[in-house]
Amino acid sequence: IMDEQATLMPLAVGALLIELFLLLRQMLDILTPLVTAAVSILWTFGLMGWLGIPINVVTSTIPILLIVVGSTEDIHLLAEFRHAQRCGDAKPAALRHMARRMGRTVLLTFVTTYAGFLSVGLSGIEVLRQFGLVASTGLLFNFIVTIIFIPAALSLTGHWQLDGRSRLFEERMAKWAERYWRFIDRHRRRAFVLLTACAVLAAFGIPRIQINHNPTDSLGETSPVAQQIARLNEQFAGLESFSVVIESGIQDTFLHARYLHELVKVQNFIQAMDASLSATSFADYLALLNGAFLESENAGVPRSNDEIAELMIFLDHDRVSGYANEDYSQVRIQVRHNIATTDALRKTLGKIRAFIDENLDPGLSARITGDSTLALSATDSMIAGQLQSVLMILTLFVLIVSFLFTDLRVGLLAALPNIFPIIILFGVMGYAGIPLNIGTTMAAAIAMGIAVDDTLHFMLRYNQELRTSKSQALAMQKTIYEEALPVVSTSVALTVGFLVFAQSDFTPVAQFGLLSALVISTALVADFVITPLAMSLLRLVTLWDLLSSRLRHQIIPRSPLFRGMRPWQIRKFVLSSTLLEFNAGDYVYRKDDDSNALYLVMKGVVEITLPRGEPESRDPIVDQFGSGQIFGDVALLANEARKTNAVALTNTTLMVLSREAIANVTFFHPFIASRLFLNLARDVSKRWVTFIGRVRTPRGDLREEDDKP
Repeated sequence: IMDEQATLMPLAVGALLIELFLLLRQMLDILTPLVTAAVSILWTFGLMGWLGIPINVVTSTIPILLIVVGSTEDIHLLAEFRHAQRCGDAKPAALRHMARRMGRTVLLTFVTTYAGFLSVGLSGIEVLRQFGLVASTGLLFNFIVTIIFIPAALSLTGHWQLDGRSRLFEERMAKWAERYWRFIDRHRRRAFVLLTACAVLAAFGIPRIQINHNPTDSLGETSPVAQQIARLNEQFAGLESFSVVIESGIQDTFLHARYLHELVKVQNFIQAMDASLSATSFADYLALLNGAFLESENAGVPRSNDEIAELMIFLDHDRVSGYANEDYSQVRIQVRHNIATTDALRKTLGKIRAFIDENLDPGLSARITGDSTLALSATDSMIAGQLQSVLMILTLFVLIVSFLFTDLRVGLLAALPNIFPIIILFGVMGYAGIPLNIGTTMAAAIAMGIAVDDTLHFMLRYNQELRTSKSQALAMQKTIYEEALPVVSTSVALTVGFLVFAQSDFTPVAQFGLLSALVISTALVADFVITPLAMSLLRLVTLWDLLSSRLRHQIIPRSPLFRGMRPWQIRKFVLSSTLLEFNAGDYVYRKDDDSNALYLVMKGVVEITLPRGEPESRDPIVDQFGSGQIFGDVALLANEARKTNAVALTNTTLMVLSREAIANVTFFHPFIASRLFLNLARDVSKRWVTFIGRVRTPRGDLREEDDKP
């Protein structure tokens, strides 16, 4: 194990250094993940020594995991800091930008990754429990070091240096993000069909997955130990065993010929099943003594109770204590075998169980136990535990996202790009003949705990961009542009790091590395295809935005738009919209513009005028709208071009509800939509009544100056 770590550790460090150099190109950024990983590894080994947890084939992988997995959040933080510097922020401002934009995201992604490793520790297998405890605690150490060391290091030495990425590169990246989003948005149906077909094809491979309980297989075919074990299995009956225990609960039961022959019947059936099975029991000793007395090799077991009683005079119990208890009410058949596969062993035990149930005397009971059956039970428990871990992580992720965005459907939708890699994982295992073992069962839980990180980064970034963008398409383009480098960087680092495990001599560890790399690379594809397409279906609102908004105290009492709505409906509606700022004199819209949104005045005053087309004459004033009032809704609902001009009289903040947002509200929240349209109808009706009254006045303007809408 130590020799292997001496080989794999430099590979992991070297691969990470190369990847960081190619993607970040800053000496500080390259060394920072190694420093945080080194400190967390030191603390983790100290914890293992304090708790008395040994270094074994599973726990020996923890240092490399801390280097690989621990570097992901470092990359995200450093990338955000450098992005702020590239945009012109000074070092203090860049640090504040990094903390504001990445603080909650890093915390949440740590929680999901921590849960992924901790879930392994919930297994009933001691070695997995130790691994889960130590690995999750090591990640906690890494998180603590990261959030302390990186801001401190950047504040002292985070000066901007040439990183080899020109402004031309940035412009090309922005154009690529725009073209990419337009492409997948235009072909979203084909993308969903293709990904669904891949998932269905992989799902057909899942039933082919085999289970492997044999620890010898973890050594690999070329291992000297495995080769010696194979020779022993060929020359002897086998190194593995199980036992069939038969009992009656009555003293001297198996000193009676009738019940002794029941024991022989079961033993003969086992030996007749497979020539490689070697079954030994208390009856063999009696047969040997009986043959010696009768001077016959084929004498067999005694046929009467008297013969058994005579032979027992010469048979001391100490010689058969491994096959019968002291009062001979319980006997054991020991079966040695060299069955290598779990399925074959399970079938063998099933046949024996079926024969016993059908043919054993009703006065006797039997059970199958021993090392092999315990290994099977442990394997089943391990697999069930890891599958439960996958479900637990997925459920935790859905709950976190639903809590953040106050909508369960958002959480369920966000689970799609994380379910897809797991389906591909199990499908590949089935088609490639990779069994479920101690290594491969960890891959699903751990890799999912890591894969959801990028999904969270993507979703939270999209929500932030949505707050300042005029359209969902533009917000998605900015999200892809901003997240492309850090998400690709972390995914490449994880994939390369996990591929280092493929060099291990221990087959489960090598398979764990290959499968984890597969999950991470598949999750990268899902993050840039499934996640954008799924998120574009909804307007996402975070709970932090809900709690930090002071505007609800100004809008709710005044606006007719919210009449009859419950507080949570108002919050969802308000913060699913976009806020735009206008300076005094700015046009909100002009005549003949497309009517693609309605507006709610949050602050300021907007004047609506009817353009006459005469440069020297003053356009008639139709109306003025202050805080809490709605305008622009008539043309929107009629789907007609604008007939008037709207201009901000003072510095004004408007909440914009686009046609697309209204369609989403109608589809996903029909009850809110019904109240929305009722309130709009009431407001439009009242304004029409007021407007008709103004038209009948002899004044030149269409509006009395002292009228209030």
